[in-house]
Amino acid sequence: MKVNLKKIGAVLVGATILASSVGFAALTFGNTELVNANGQPTAKVVVGEKAKASDGVAAANIAAKIANSAYAKKTLQAQASGGGEAKCEVTDKSVTLKVTMPGLSSTQQAQFGLLIAEDTDNDLSDRDSTGDYYNELNDYAATDANPFQDQVGSTLGGFGVAQSNYGALLVDGSNFAPFQDYTTTSSKFGTSATEYQRFYVQGGSQFDGTDSVVFYDNSQNDISAVYQVWFGPNDNGLHFCPGDTGKDLGTCEESNSLGAARYPIMFLGEPWIISGVEHTGGANTVQTTLDDDLEVGLAAAGKLTVRLAKEAAYGFTNVGECLESGDTRVCLDDISEATGSSNEHPAIVSVYQGDSTTPVAKDQVFPGQSKEIPVGGGNKVTVHVYQTAPGFTFAAKWAEMAIYDNEIKLESGKKFMDYKGLSKDSDWRVDIGVSKSDAGTTSTTDLNDVDYLKSITLWTDSNAFDAVNSDGLYEGESLPVVDVDGFQAFMFENAGLEDYNPDTFRVEYKDSSKDFKNVKNPGTGFAG
Repeated sequence: MKVNLKKIGAVLVGATILASSVGFAALTFGNTELVNANGQPTAKVVVGEKAKASDGVAAANIAAKIANSAYAKKTLQAQASGGGEAKCEVTDKSVTLKVTMPGLSSTQQAQFGLLIAEDTDNDLSDRDSTGDYYNELNDYAATDANPFQDQVGSTLGGFGVAQSNYGALLVDGSNFAPFQDYTTTSSKFGTSATEYQRFYVQGGSQFDGTDSVVFYDNSQNDISAVYQVWFGPNDNGLHFCPGDTGKDLGTCEESNSLGAARYPIMFLGEPWIISGVEHTGGANTVQTTLDDDLEVGLAAAGKLTVRLAKEAAYGFTNVGECLESGDTRVCLDDISEATGSSNEHPAIVSVYQGDSTTPVAKDQVFPGQSKEIPVGGGNKVTVHVYQTAPGFTFAAKWAEMAIYDNEIKLESGKKFMDYKGLSKDSDWRVDIGVSKSDAGTTSTTDLNDVDYLKSITLWTDSNAFDAVNSDGLYEGESLPVVDVDGFQAFMFENAGLEDYNPDTFRVEYKDSSKDFKNVKNPGTGFAG
C-alpha cells in the first residue's frame, strides 16, 4: 500500500509524565519520538481532508502500532534516609533535590533525597563521600566515569583544575528521561554515532534549625557543576570528516565535513544541528596515547569552535522550489558548475520577502557552508547547504538545504555564548574534547591533525552558586544550567525537607560555635 506522506503526518505533543525507573526503550521514527521512555504516546496521526480511504487505513495502522507500544515497566521503591535538626537531634529529615526541565507542557524531573550533613557523591544516603568519587579515567561509559578523564588513566587539563577524584551527584539517562542515549545519523553520509548527556553537581546538605541548605563544597577544587555531551560508543567519537574518514580536521573538504553531514544532537534540552567546525590550528593543551592508537586532548583556548543551529525550514529542494520561514522565502535558482580548487557545486539562491516576486538578494552557498545573506534594513537570513546535485537538466538538480533560525558558537576555553557580547557574563565555560586515531608516540599534536570530536563540556565554579545565594541553595531556590537567558533548559532545585521514620536513625550533636550543623554518622568518621 502506498501512503501519501503529505496527507499523513506525525505531530509532536508535550510529554506528560515524570521521569522514573523504567525498563522501556522509546519508540522513534528517524529522529522523531512517537512513544517516550515512560510509555506515553508523544505523537498524533493526522489525516488530511483530501486523503483517500487507503490513507485512512494506513493512518489507523500507524495509530495502532503507536498504541501497542505505549507501555512502560516501572519499579517503585521505598528507601529509608536520615537527616537532622539543628543543635541536638538529627533524626527525621532529608533534603529533596530535583533536576527539572522547565518549559514543557509537563515538567520532566529527576528527584533525589540527600541526607542532612551529607556530601553529594555516587552513593547517596551513606553520609560519607570517601571512596565514592567519580574516578574512572579510562572509560566515559563507566558507572563512575570522571567527566575530566582522558580515557587513558589521567585527567585533562584546561578545566581550571583537573580532578581525578570528583565527588558529585550524577544525573544521566538512567534517572532522567531527557538524557537518554540518542543516536545521531547523518542524512547525507548515513554514518551514525551515539550521543550521551550527563550533569554533575557538587555540594552538600546542612541545616540551620529551620531550613535545609544545599551548599557548594569548595574542597572539590572549584568546579561545582558540569553539563557534558560526549560521543561514542567507540573511544574516538564523532569523525570531523565523516564523508572521507581518511582525512583529518585540517585536510577535510567542506562538502565532507561535519557541517555537510547534518548530524542532529540533543543539547541543553533541545535538538540542534551540528552546522560546522571552525579551527585556527595550534597544539592541543593535553595529549596522551594508548598503545599508539588513541590520543585524547582538549582544544586550546580559542582554537576550536563548534557551531550548532536551529532549522526554521529544511528540505531537499529542486530547482525552482523554495523553503519558507515566516515572511522569508529562499528559492533554489540553479546549481553552479564546479568551482574552486575542490570542484564544489554551490547552490545559487534568491531570497524573497513577503509576497514580492522580486528577490531582495541573490547569492551562492557551498555545500557544508552557512552564509548570512543581507536582506535589507540591517537584517540577514542564514542559509545552509548540506549537499548539492549538479545534474545535467533542471529535473536532476537539487540541494539539501535549510534556513537557520538561530546559530550559536561554542568556543574552546571561552565563556558560554560570550562572543555575543552579552550584558551579563556567563559563569559557565566551554571545553571541547578531541581525539586522534593512530596517534603514534607524540606528546603533542597540532589541532589540524585530529580526527574526532569527542565531547562538549560546559562547567562552572562556585560563582554559579553565589549568583543564587552566597550561602548555597535554600528551599525553593534553583541553580540554572546554564545561566544565559534562553538557554536555561535545566534547573537544579532544592525542593525542601522530607520526613521519614525517626526510629531508624538517631545522632546527637551539639556545637554552638557553628551556625550550621554538619552532622555525620558516628559509624563513618563522626568527630565533634
